[in-house]
Amino acid sequence: MKMRFCLLVWLFLAIALPHAEADFYRYVDEHGNVLYTDDLSKVPVEQRDKARSYEDSQSPAPPAVKEPKTDESQNDTSRAVGGSFENERQSIQAREKALNDEYNSLMKERNALDQEKQDAVTPDQIKAYNQKIVEFNARIQAYEEKRAVYADQVAAFNDKLKSGQQESPQNP
Repeated sequence: MKMRFCLLVWLFLAIALPHAEADFYRYVDEHGNVLYTDDLSKVPVEQRDKARSYEDSQSPAPPAVKEPKTDESQNDTSRAVGGSFENERQSIQAREKALNDEYNSLMKERNALDQEKQDAVTPDQIKAYNQKIVEFNARIQAYEEKRAVYADQVAAFNDKLKSGQQESPQNP
């Protein structure tokens, strides 16, 4: 009897946990629009296997590391190359901070929309809420595109950094 109960609890957890970790789902409708929802049952059945789930994580942005400024009057070529890498790195870090701030703003907006969903009872309120969701979905899609461009920039920078380190001699 105890074994059956444990098996039943384990089965319940195995079924419930994968669904409990996703906060919202992304899918493409029949018109090619990217949509987001927090309820998997709202995703069309034919799209459920393609729907991507996202977690709502509120991890803080990593602190920016400040490097000491170098004397730019020196004509050492290795410092010049390192300086351009440093400028690019700082630019990438600034972009990451902006993206993290935008993400946190979107999550706050999402929480506000969740509250508004509960308060929307009249047809006009529901229509206004649905319009806000459409606009929110467009902002999420734009954010994802910015994040993809950022990831490409980081990969290109890392490749450039690796090739630059391979070409320059190692200093003790």
